[in-house]
Amino acid sequence: MKKLKKGMILTIVLAIALGTYRSQADLHYEYFEGSIDNLSQFDSLTLVKTGTDTETATDPNSFKIVYREQDEYIGFRFTGYIEAATTGDYTFYTHSDDGSALYIGNSLVVNNDGLHGMAEKSGRINLSAGKHAITVTYFNKTGGYGLVVSYAGPGISKTMIPHSILSLSSDQTSLPLPAHESRGVGEEVVLQWQPPTSAPGATYDIYFGTDPDFTSGPVETNYSGTTYPVADVAEGTTYYWRTDVSDPPATGNRWNFTTHPAPLMLFRFEGDPNDSSGNGHHGVFLNGAKIVVDDIRGNVLSLDGWDDFMGLVNPKTAADLGIGGNHAKSMATWVNTRSFNDGGIFDVGAHSNGQEFCLRTLNAADNLWRIQYYGGSYDIDFITDSKDRWVHFALVHDGAATRMYVNGILIKEAPRVLNTSGNDTFRVGQYGNTCFHGLIDDFSLWDYALSQEEVCRLMPAGDLDTDGDVDVLDLKTLTEDWLVDNTTPVLAPLTLDDMEDYQPGGPFPVPSLLFSWDVYLKDCLSSKATLSVILGEPNAPPAGDQALRIVFDYPVSCDGNDDWLMAGSFLDAYTDLSQYDELRFWKRNHGTGHEDIRWEINLGSNYPSGTIVDEHLVCRIGPFSSTEDPNEWQEVVVDLRNGTNVNWENPYGSIEDVQYIHGILVTAISNTGAGVSGSITVDVDDFRLLDYTPGCSMNPAADLNGDCKLDLSDYAIQAANWLQGVSP
Repeated sequence: MKKLKKGMILTIVLAIALGTYRSQADLHYEYFEGSIDNLSQFDSLTLVKTGTDTETATDPNSFKIVYREQDEYIGFRFTGYIEAATTGDYTFYTHSDDGSALYIGNSLVVNNDGLHGMAEKSGRINLSAGKHAITVTYFNKTGGYGLVVSYAGPGISKTMIPHSILSLSSDQTSLPLPAHESRGVGEEVVLQWQPPTSAPGATYDIYFGTDPDFTSGPVETNYSGTTYPVADVAEGTTYYWRTDVSDPPATGNRWNFTTHPAPLMLFRFEGDPNDSSGNGHHGVFLNGAKIVVDDIRGNVLSLDGWDDFMGLVNPKTAADLGIGGNHAKSMATWVNTRSFNDGGIFDVGAHSNGQEFCLRTLNAADNLWRIQYYGGSYDIDFITDSKDRWVHFALVHDGAATRMYVNGILIKEAPRVLNTSGNDTFRVGQYGNTCFHGLIDDFSLWDYALSQEEVCRLMPAGDLDTDGDVDVLDLKTLTEDWLVDNTTPVLAPLTLDDMEDYQPGGPFPVPSLLFSWDVYLKDCLSSKATLSVILGEPNAPPAGDQALRIVFDYPVSCDGNDDWLMAGSFLDAYTDLSQYDELRFWKRNHGTGHEDIRWEINLGSNYPSGTIVDEHLVCRIGPFSSTEDPNEWQEVVVDLRNGTNVNWENPYGSIEDVQYIHGILVTAISNTGAGVSGSITVDVDDFRLLDYTPGCSMNPAADLNGDCKLDLSDYAIQAANWLQGVSP
């Protein structure tokens, strides 16, 4: 509805200016203490000390956290410069417990944020030869800790970043804005940079344009400032720029950014259904669809949910629009939903597996939505507070994954490969024959995957009343709930089964307060499994006094073609797995030398009856070796969010897709050919779920960083977007 305002303020991350010009291979560090749950809260930590991270004979590693004074409730920020030997693509990695992030200049390259065990994330960036500012932030709340920073590049295999390419100073400019390789930059640009540490009062030769080689020369020479306004940039264009120090001479790094491209279609509904993108995809109101005046957003599209919607004057399929198949595509719009009746915000493509591209309501409950690709293994459901209020939605598909943003915040992400196709043409306000009931404004469709930065430009954080501006009315909303804390504490560990309620001895089944176990098999009907409780052994289970023993036996008559035996239990109540981060249990294997038999743990979404089949399974964990020391108990720690030993079963793509589990399944599998016999004894104990991530008991609009608290961190986000417009 509202036009983009010029001179948009960029939200940036600044590395601190170093107060020394030594060129030796060092990093500056700041050490903090305090309790946070994510890096957006980093500024609330208390600075304890600063120093220099240097290479020593006993510890040559960089980005060391040995300077800490305690192991928990700590944070570090490392700043300095890294030298790229040659121009090319570089990949950076952080491996940390808990969260970490790595910036090159002002570009976020690695985001490994949050509360988690040791986990690695990576990111790629193209660097020109020379020095580049590098910043690494890290925190640990409780429990284990660690930080390892690595990189790889042209002719360089993955390795920890050596001190030899790090330094405290540079004779080149750094910290470019717009950030290097940023996308979605506004229509009026101001170039900004930090002067070299060795010459803070330098003058500059400025190069700018669409030619990466700058063959036409500089656009400005002997320039004395560190900001330079650029006029008349084109939409969807990549620009290159460089700032050379003119005295003393030093060639700068080449940076680039891409301006905001035009959407495929843009409907502002300012009196008509015309397309404002310039592509001519004009709409037509059907069956009573109309424009009304809304108190907050002005002119908007109103749909009554019966049979009215908006089509196109010249109907277009997904292929006609250039978004067919698995092509990247995005949709963004403002929505005010009156009722949840299965009606769609938009729809294109056939009602067949993976061939549709649609966002719609579900009539099962208020605030329930579906990303409709059609088919159980494709569709993605989510819940967000959206009835009778304006909400900004952005649906993004990049060819490998789908992301859903609500009010600029990522709330859902899942791997998906699509085949958007068919003769069903594009329309707004309809799914199939079911029409949306509510209001729609500023609808846009794109033929590429919007980044989160671009999504936030469409809906900048801080526009709390969704009127299209970040202004004093939004500040009033923020202050009304100032210092409200609605943090839901971390859930207490949930014991699924500690084996303490069973009667010692065997065989099963015996009465239990929590579980009932049974045995299942596939193909080899002469195989069997025996269950019993062990108690008071010389090597007692680590948790409690007793454990469960399962003996799997395969006779020689089995053909070894994916034969399996399974001992299964079902929970007394359904458990919401998505609330937890980690599964832990104890195991002990007794092998017989038959390595063709392996075993694994499965979690079931429904208690199976008769034969267990894959459609009941949530995920497989393992397999585990059958030849370990039979006298050695081992604790298995399974990272349910990032673990490499978790294999999600269709249609589950991640823990976020799991609404509940209802069973633990311990399986032994033989798969090496006919005539193979063997047995394996497995002792298991103390299955439990752990949660490390606090939640929010409510979701006030002013909680802009989603940390459940309204404080200075939210004010800073709102201030960064002050007086910005929101529409493309």
